[in-house]
Amino acid sequence: MANGGIIGPPNTVSIQAEQVTAITATGCFTAQPLTSSVDVAVVAGGGSGYRDQGGGGGAGGIVYVPGFPVSGGGSTPVVIGGGGAAVTSAPNTGNSGTNSTFGPAPLVITGTGGGAGGGVNGGSGGGGNRNSAAGCSTQTPWPGGSSTIYANPGGAGSPPEYTGGGGGAGSAGKQGNSPDSPGRQGDGGAGQSLAGFFGCSIPNCGSFGGGGAGGKGFGPSNGNPGGSGAGSAGQNACANTGSGGGGGDGSPSPVGVNGGAGGSGIVLVKEPAVQSASGVWSMEEVYENVKDGNWTNA
Repeated sequence: MANGGIIGPPNTVSIQAEQVTAITATGCFTAQPLTSSVDVAVVAGGGSGYRDQGGGGGAGGIVYVPGFPVSGGGSTPVVIGGGGAAVTSAPNTGNSGTNSTFGPAPLVITGTGGGAGGGVNGGSGGGGNRNSAAGCSTQTPWPGGSSTIYANPGGAGSPPEYTGGGGGAGSAGKQGNSPDSPGRQGDGGAGQSLAGFFGCSIPNCGSFGGGGAGGKGFGPSNGNPGGSGAGSAGQNACANTGSGGGGGDGSPSPVGVNGGAGGSGIVLVKEPAVQSASGVWSMEEVYENVKDGNWTNA
């Protein structure tokens, strides 16, 4: 075809807008045709709270990876981790959340499920019961390149009846009856905002992974919510937040209150805006497109 004195294929400029996708169920992510890399945050499921005078559940670990390689128009496998199930009978130990993943082997990004209330280790650690230590964070970075992790330990319990909050993605859980929570149960750790990476159009305005608050003993109920996690008295965390469930209260005795369920995870994917030019172009056409902001080096 004639093209300003040059023989070649038709000239085309393809423009692909930025797109943010929130994935809430296991399946596959399909990239737009011009996408070659994406920014990804993988949020694991949160742990449930310990039943009957127990620590709060830990948040699922979060891993953020910029520039993860994908094939335009291709599919990438995604697994969304579940939150730990609520504990409704003895034994009272909570249940840990399960992992969320994005990508094919060996490039898989893995968020580690949150630790159960009762001091269990996990993505973020579960809060400790009375007289027990807190759970530690076991979340690790993405081994394939640059990444940032958001995960913290839970708070320890304190005698005679104070329990710890679950660790959050943004901060550690609070210890029961500590200087920053005198005379009350430990708050869950704060959630982590991801709005700076993905904007505020995503669920929960981008805040994920709050730790569950510790449940009370037989005294006044002083447990407080932590971040986007659940409060005390066995409250469940919200779905697709990766938050920990609240620890169960000790009263009414001798039944106690069930530990709250953890929230399921989520995966966030951002495809950048792309401009692509194909065909054979004259220098005048290149100049006009550059001047109009339609040219690209891709």
